[in-house]
Amino acid sequence: MIDEIYAYGPNLPTPSYHEIRVPLLNKKVEYIQKLLQDHKLQWSKHDCSFMSNAWTHQKQRCLINFLVSSHAGTMFVKFIDDSNFVKIRERLLYMIDYLVEEIAEENVVRYNR
Repeated sequence: MIDEIYAYGPNLPTPSYHEIRVPLLNKKVEYIQKLLQDHKLQWSKHDCSFMSNAWTHQKQRCLINFLVSSHAGTMFVKFIDDSNFVKIRERLLYMIDYLVEEIAEENVVRYNR
């Protein structure tokens, strides 16, 4: 590669940060979406467990992660910065209910937190 750059000469146009970053990011997003679709297929075949964890960092922001574990493995599905609600039970139950419905309630056999 270095020889080719040298052979082209000093006027070789270099790609911008945006020209490199955007195609790579798009490929990763496409890969993750396909991986998620494969996991969703397994959720409907073999059922799954829904998991969440919440923690508060030094600036008192409440951060909640939601994951689904199944035969295909564990997949991160959502992250919520819930700083405005700081672990209010009704808000947390609403988010869990919404995500369980999104996963398909009939596929969820257990909820762990």
